Amino acid sequence: MYIRFNLMGLVMFFGAIGASMAFGRTFATQHQGLRMIVTGIVLSLIDLAVRKGRDRGLFGAGGGTMLFLPMWLWGILFAAAGAVHIVRGY
Repeated sequence: MYIRFNLMGLVMFFGAIGASMAFGRTFATQHQGLRMIVTGIVLSLIDLAVRKGRDRGLFGAGGGTMLFLPMWLWGILFAAAGAVHIVRGY
């Protein structure tokens, strides 16, 4: 079975996680939901900036992908999961 991902998407993903870890250390927060929201926002912004710079569409090749989904969509999913995490009080 072939699982589709590209190196750019993987770098974007780990870069966004690194940015959220830096955010957590800078503002002295260990709240996982807040860090998930930051990860999602950063991931979406990076992917959308790359796609705009390459003049590609939202779903076309030219940005990061993982499991056939563009990274900006993964960012939205991460931010939504973080919001649920905060609302539920975990």
